[in-house]
Amino acid sequence: MIKKLNAIILLIYCIHAQEHKFDLSFLTTPKTDVIALNSKFKGMYENNFLVVPEYKYQKNSFTFFSKSLIGNERSEIDKLYLSYKTNHSVLTIGKFFRDITSENSDFSSGSLIESENSFKPLRINIASEFSIKDKLLFQADFSHGVLDENSTYLRNPYIHEKSLYSNFFIENSKFTFGIVHNTIWGGKVEGFGDLGGSVEDWLDVVIGDPGNEDKPDGEQVNSLGDAFGIFDFAIEFIKNEKNIRLYHQHFFEDNSGLKFDNLQDGLYGLEFSNKSMILLIEYLNTKNQSGNIHPPGLDSYYWNMIYTEGWTYNQRVIGNPYIHPNRNRVVLNYYFFQKKFENIFLDLSYINHKIFKSYNGTNNDEPFDLSNDFQKENQHFLIGFKTSFKNIDFRILTDVESQDTMISLNTFF
Repeated sequence: MIKKLNAIILLIYCIHAQEHKFDLSFLTTPKTDVIALNSKFKGMYENNFLVVPEYKYQKNSFTFFSKSLIGNERSEIDKLYLSYKTNHSVLTIGKFFRDITSENSDFSSGSLIESENSFKPLRINIASEFSIKDKLLFQADFSHGVLDENSTYLRNPYIHEKSLYSNFFIENSKFTFGIVHNTIWGGKVEGFGDLGGSVEDWLDVVIGDPGNEDKPDGEQVNSLGDAFGIFDFAIEFIKNEKNIRLYHQHFFEDNSGLKFDNLQDGLYGLEFSNKSMILLIEYLNTKNQSGNIHPPGLDSYYWNMIYTEGWTYNQRVIGNPYIHPNRNRVVLNYYFFQKKFENIFLDLSYINHKIFKSYNGTNNDEPFDLSNDFQKENQHFLIGFKTSFKNIDFRILTDVESQDTMISLNTFF
């Protein structure tokens, strides 16, 4: 089916080439547990080799975009969407990357809300922005979508997403504050049965109200569904083509996170860039989770007692890939450096990823036993380079220790 779909898209391109952009990539897919590598091809190891057609059609206010990963053993649609843009708003329907948070998504370890690690859920989104005298810019979006069915989710749960950002500009500086709120809700879940999906349920989710008497006990007391989100802070300075950006994404799972009881948790970043280089340093800590006793702690990021698959789609983490629903207490030190030499880019990365005991499934008044808390440490040093000639890009990325290597050849028309 996916191969037929891409053949149709290619035919349309040939008919109206002047209004279209078509890229074709060839990608090796080593079987590796190096997250920085396997997130590039969504963990599709079955094929060892992928063809990746990427197609964009844009005319007037409409944009159509498609990107698929095609192999002999398995093929998947990564993105497929249609958008319509007005002066202040964009309506998007399909499978797309919701790129709204403060990190540089091209080089970061990953946003706490959404990264490029997973295939994209099907959803509809309206995004708007308006400015006041070029000094204050407000941005907001609102989404409704569905997750995938699996052995746990017998009928697709829904996802509700919304955000509000304010950006304040002073001379060469930009100050950003945002809040993002997501909820997994409804569907039919193994062990819990039908969890609804009515308009009344949706309204409860939107305003954060508890569910009705038909819902599980916890959802009659707390807000309906698995609600979580971030406070997003960023400061950016730009002068003489030099850019410095500092940012922090503070994660919340419930009221304790909203009150910053988990103060130390979150993603911290510092990025410096100019015309020829980028240096990015990130620190991620999710150990605290409002403490090791409930209430108020044991927050269990990306995991929920009902929605145990957590913040994943097709078994891939939607948010930061270094936080897994079943391994969600982590400390990450992430360093990325890119240097440009004429038409050659050199990339260097160092990643130190420590995993600690998970609080999942514990919900009582007794302190969680933190003896033998440390579980595992992964360290990776990656080297890569990218070069271009005519209409072809070539890229190679290697993990030094395991020697796992991803090779990409991209041609564009």
